[in-house]
Amino acid sequence: MLEQRIKENSLDQDAVESYEKHIKAIYQVGDIKTDDWNSVLGYPIEFVPQANPYEKYSGEKLEVQLLADGKPLSNQLVHADYIKSIHAHTHSDQNHDHAQDGKEHAHDHAHTDGEDNHSHESQPKEEHKHTSGQQLRTNDQGIVLVNLLEDGIYYLRTIHMSKVSDNDELTHRSKWATLTFEVSHEHGANTHTHDHEEGISTWVFVLGSLLIIGLLFFVFRKKN
Repeated sequence: MLEQRIKENSLDQDAVESYEKHIKAIYQVGDIKTDDWNSVLGYPIEFVPQANPYEKYSGEKLEVQLLADGKPLSNQLVHADYIKSIHAHTHSDQNHDHAQDGKEHAHDHAHTDGEDNHSHESQPKEEHKHTSGQQLRTNDQGIVLVNLLEDGIYYLRTIHMSKVSDNDELTHRSKWATLTFEVSHEHGANTHTHDHEEGISTWVFVLGSLLIIGLLFFVFRKKN
């Protein structure tokens, strides 16, 4: 829109914008999965996953379609970000942190797009972290491919602004859309290692303790 206003030489003209935001969040409760994830709610703009996010795992990819007035919206900038889970695991083939250029920062933050400028100081301080995010463009079918890099809560957002020609009061209309869902890792003996799987396991600790107690009992009994 800025490029268009520069091209039209209209930067010195007043702009009156209407604003609307359409929020969608997908939750999985229990083990029974439904098809509710692909419901089109009929918002003026909305994200629609092309697969169930809760059947995807960290390290995979998820296609998400962006609709505007029920039609695919192409060439639209989409930001995809996530908050790393406090119980995130490490992939056996990706034993590294996915923060880009060292820009990973604590969860207490202000969003760069100006929305939800808030602090989490009133909440319990957790060790999860916020990533620098992905910048994606929708294809001709309005689809972006989101990299599910790690366990965490994923957050997609976009702003579509257009000129208004049928209203005497407005010059522009902006439509915001967000999508939130959570991703975890696939459970299997060879698929991952947990960050907390370090040190002595419980059964080794218990067995060692029993052996030490038995040895001490034998020593003191012999002395008596």
